[in-house]
Amino acid sequence: MRLKAWTTVISAAIFMAWFAGTAAAQSYNRVISFGDSLTDNGNLFATTGQPPFPYNKRFTNGFTFAEYLAGSPVLGGPSTQTGFLTTGPGSVNYAFGGARNDNGANTNGPIPSTITQITTFSGLGGTYGPNDLVTYWAGANNLFQATIPGATQATIQAAAVSSGLQSGAQVGNIAALGAKTIVIMNLPNFGLLPVYTAQGPLGIATGSFASTTFDLTQSQAVQAAAAAHPGTNFIQVDAASAVASVIANPAAFGFTNATAGCVTTLACVTAPFATQNQFFFWDTVHPTDAGHRLLAAVISDYIYAPTRTAAVAALGDTSFWSRRATTLDMLDRARAGAPSGEAIQFFAALAGLGQSSAMTSLVQPSIGTATSLQTTTQNFYQGGLRFGGFKNLGYGWTGGVEISALTGHLSAGTIAADPTSISLDVTAGWRQGPLFTTLQAGGGIDFYNQYRRQMTVSNFNQTGSTNGQSGSLSLEGGYDIGLGRFTLTPVARLGYLYTNVAGFNEQGTLASVNFSNRTVQGLTGAAELRGRFAVSSNLGLSGEIGYENFLTKSIGALRGQLANNTALPFASTDSGLVGAGVTFGLGLDGHFGAWTASAAWRGTAGAHAQVLNQGNIQISRLF
Repeated sequence: MRLKAWTTVISAAIFMAWFAGTAAAQSYNRVISFGDSLTDNGNLFATTGQPPFPYNKRFTNGFTFAEYLAGSPVLGGPSTQTGFLTTGPGSVNYAFGGARNDNGANTNGPIPSTITQITTFSGLGGTYGPNDLVTYWAGANNLFQATIPGATQATIQAAAVSSGLQSGAQVGNIAALGAKTIVIMNLPNFGLLPVYTAQGPLGIATGSFASTTFDLTQSQAVQAAAAAHPGTNFIQVDAASAVASVIANPAAFGFTNATAGCVTTLACVTAPFATQNQFFFWDTVHPTDAGHRLLAAVISDYIYAPTRTAAVAALGDTSFWSRRATTLDMLDRARAGAPSGEAIQFFAALAGLGQSSAMTSLVQPSIGTATSLQTTTQNFYQGGLRFGGFKNLGYGWTGGVEISALTGHLSAGTIAADPTSISLDVTAGWRQGPLFTTLQAGGGIDFYNQYRRQMTVSNFNQTGSTNGQSGSLSLEGGYDIGLGRFTLTPVARLGYLYTNVAGFNEQGTLASVNFSNRTVQGLTGAAELRGRFAVSSNLGLSGEIGYENFLTKSIGALRGQLANNTALPFASTDSGLVGAGVTFGLGLDGHFGAWTASAAWRGTAGAHAQVLNQGNIQISRLF
């Protein structure tokens, strides 16, 4: 990057880090940055006066991604990062425009390389705290200076490989000095940058070859560093894909131009700040302030992946409560369905359920701020058909079977999906006069279709699908107390519920996560008081009130890892399954010869603002 030709300066790429392990939330105290002109917050300007106006003392018209990560800078105000030769306690920036990532001859002049930046920081007493976020983005100037006209492919390849190896060695050194989270950005495809596209097909091919070779080498070198320092979270950010996406469809990201530099376009460079930010490139290689803000947003999705994916746990939680609703529906039918003789009572029902609850998680609004509890609402509903039959087995026993098919929608925080459950339940009930008991067992397959997760930059939203299994086993007993036309029935119940969601991989351009299997299970106990009033010989009204809660439960952590990344795997827990709490319900049934029609509603309310409603309209007939 030549200072006397600052309109063609280069350095490249983007993003990020986060050390998770089994942490449920991330908290970063500050950002420590090393790099070149894409990260420099004014260090070069402070020593040389470069770059001049209309640059904002940086190689952009506003702030760099590193400053946006470190806080929320205001144009005209101070930087959110102190500069070179400072060590903290706040965020610090040691990057220099024009810096190489080796100690080779630099045609830009005597500029501190990233090697010098790192050693200077340590030499001045700088240390890496466990909650520091280190960003490293370098290597572009090595390639810029290697791709001069007439350079051979072998020369370019050697420079790219050497520079990529340097990146791995330096982030490994930073880890050895104590850093726990390091964000390493790759370089965008140089063949897409205005400085290379202006050179025609040969320039495009040369730029692409140089950056592609570098990115491959750097990735492999960082993998080696990660293997050598397993306690450090090396997060690799795919800046190349981010920039390529913007260039391919600038309007989708709010830009009107992603092929020319603002400073080389008179109508742009003389325009107000907001108009300048409609260009993605400030000059022929560097992003505008808006481009840097976009990159910072992408980085945040990488470093905060554990908390921003916590709502994925709702997939299993909703299947858990769907299985509970199916179980209770089946027990209600078994209690009422007691055909005599050889008759079989067939039934069909329209069923529906809906649940809402509050999910809480620890989040950090921005780096350097305290974590706080964030509450989001989880909502889901399902509706569909249940059908089956009951038969008298003799000696007071009745057997029953039910098939259910329900589908619906789930939304929870940043995620949404369309869960479908197909299940089979069987019961065996025994009654001797007013005394009865029922055993239920059931299971099914759950499909989570149309999964999507919202990212900070919506064009990078994630999609996917997965499936799972659910099961239940319940034992219920009660006693009917006849009081004329009124029957009072105390009921006690034990129930085991289980659900498992298969691991799946998100599909997206950036910061996709691969999730592992997750299992949720629990043993519940319930006590209810039911009543039925015989309005007439063929019409009845019923109601219930009770309480249900977990006797024991096992809530599997949500485990994931950034896809195709050296980032450490993480585990997070949701706010925890809550018991059903207070239960209540109403019903109406009518008998017309061999036909029976009924409508029932059951509600439950528990901790964490949980409300579950389920209902069905049923018709049955004796055959």
